[in-house]
Amino acid sequence: MKKKLKKLFDIIVQESEINEAFRKKIEDLLEPKIEAKIEKKRQNKRDAAVLDPIGLAEKDVNELKTKLEELDIEKLKDIVSEFRLDSSRLVLKWKDKTRMIEHIIAASLSRVEKGDVFRK
Repeated sequence: MKKKLKKLFDIIVQESEINEAFRKKIEDLLEPKIEAKIEKKRQNKRDAAVLDPIGLAEKDVNELKTKLEELDIEKLKDIVSEFRLDSSRLVLKWKDKTRMIEHIIAASLSRVEKGDVFRK
């Protein structure tokens, strides 16, 4: 059996060296395209966030709050999801917009202030 398998693989290798179309089919089978992997991964994810809450929290918390109040709940959920502001995944189930905004602000400030004790 070992000799037969070796001969089979030798034939496959020889054919792939001669026949470019055959080699391309084997390459596609063994090494799927990166774009296909990315598209497959992105199917279940939410839309991209429309703003960066951590960057805005560094500049001005009041500006962050006003920009968050302009958004609807789905956009707020996109922000929470993209910036991973909810490790327990409870915030994505909330229906109260103000509660969600307060959580985003608190989590953003927490990230901004993280490590301050070592900077002073």
